[in-house]
Amino acid sequence: MTAGARRTSIAWLGLALGVSPTAAQTILPTTADDLTFRIQVEKPFLAAEEGIAPMSSIVDTDVIFRWSSNVFFQLGVPFAVAQQDFVVTGTSVYLGNIRGNFLFGEPGILRGFLGLTLPTATNIGGPDLALLIMALPRLDEEEAWAEDVMSARGAWVPSWPISGSARAGVRLGGAIALPTDFDDWWIYARPAGWIRAVVGSAEIRADVLGSYLSNGRGTFAELSTAYLDLGASLPDLFGRPGVFVRLPLDTDARDAIDFSVGVYAHF
Repeated sequence: MTAGARRTSIAWLGLALGVSPTAAQTILPTTADDLTFRIQVEKPFLAAEEGIAPMSSIVDTDVIFRWSSNVFFQLGVPFAVAQQDFVVTGTSVYLGNIRGNFLFGEPGILRGFLGLTLPTATNIGGPDLALLIMALPRLDEEEAWAEDVMSARGAWVPSWPISGSARAGVRLGGAIALPTDFDDWWIYARPAGWIRAVVGSAEIRADVLGSYLSNGRGTFAELSTAYLDLGASLPDLFGRPGVFVRLPLDTDARDAIDFSVGVYAHF
């Protein structure tokens, strides 16, 4: 995918919905002892969101269960809902690409993962509005929401304790995305770094995430995007509730959203 094609496709989304044309989730799924259900709701604040109803948001659901000793399987389904203010057009619902990941590592410390996304993305109700809500906050993971695209993904995730209550790590990985007609392919590098620390009864986390289209045509800035995710959770409470904010770091991402906020829980 060329930088120009990427910009054109995103611009079309904005123009089609009457806003200015513009360009889950934390980086590491948490391993579980036995069986975990995770739900996350993210509300993006678009850089040009006139006419978008406040309820418009992304919902991620995941089930994680033990596959074998220190191997877990995660199945996730993302979808977005959206409405337009002052326009009676019904609720728009968009299903993203279903993901499956094998997670490697002892519970609570992810060492690596391998996974696939399946080409299930489609508008399942109402006008084509919810696609905009899902796509614009997630330019670093286009295969999560793009229609007729599947991918294989993986990463090594080394981490190190930096004190008795803090840990830091990196993600060294990437993805290969293919359209279902197999007429092209896109190779992404997906570096990231993170730090988490226990402060009282809360866990504080910061993630810096990047994505670079290594076989695209364009400048480094045109082919890359990055975000800063900041979050806090209460792991001792029922559901281990947490909150997060996503901040765009590059020009394309800042043109798409001002920021996102979200909440999540594990059961």
